[in-house]
Amino acid sequence: MNVQIRYAYFSHIGKLRRINQDNYFCQGYYHTLNTPALVAPVTGTVRISHNPVFGVFDGLGGEEKGEVAAFLAAKAASELLCGESRSEEMNQYCCEANRRIWEYRSTHGVSRMGTTAALLSFSGDMVYLCNIGDTRIYRFDGNCLQQLSQDHVIVPFPGMKGPLTQALGIAPEAGALEPYFAKGKSLPGEKYLLCSDGLTDMLTEEDITRILSKNDVCDAVRKLTEAALQRGGRDNITLSLCDIESTEGLE
Repeated sequence: MNVQIRYAYFSHIGKLRRINQDNYFCQGYYHTLNTPALVAPVTGTVRISHNPVFGVFDGLGGEEKGEVAAFLAAKAASELLCGESRSEEMNQYCCEANRRIWEYRSTHGVSRMGTTAALLSFSGDMVYLCNIGDTRIYRFDGNCLQQLSQDHVIVPFPGMKGPLTQALGIAPEAGALEPYFAKGKSLPGEKYLLCSDGLTDMLTEEDITRILSKNDVCDAVRKLTEAALQRGGRDNITLSLCDIESTEGLE
């Protein structure tokens, strides 16, 4: 299958937060706790035959050590999702990442600590996804934006944001971890967006659609971030955008 993915990812602290509790995973890269923040979107291409994996993680805002939880989840992705990811492997990843975060909580005496997770894996003409919490995954076919992930939130009162019902960092013996899994066909011309709620709380789906329809992946990531900041930037903003491209006739 002569297909490649052109991707871009970025993470911004936003306008109001003291620290960035988000993290990302792309081609083995993630943000460590002692490395400088990104100053511009990171871009690249990867053959779909390499079975690439992308992820976005949002340490729970206001919680203790949310940035550590997101880091542990991203680091676990780098070690456990090594290019052969399928639904079963994603399930094993969720259990292991959850265990590592819970173990950190227990050994460091942290009362509350967790992170959302959204993962996307490509293999051949298939795409596999997994999410926990309200970090979202969208597919854009050039006209329509469709949310593929499932929000794990309690339905709120109008004008309010409901609390999460799922996150990595619960006691493993509680048996309450229920990630959402899905799979489907991926086609050249489609774009896939992973993003923390620092983006989706600031922008409507119409805003996102308009920007995706008019820009390449790098400009789209930059303009989505700028738009969220212009709307208030109340939270950390992290996103990863994948564009499925046919390479027929290019070799």
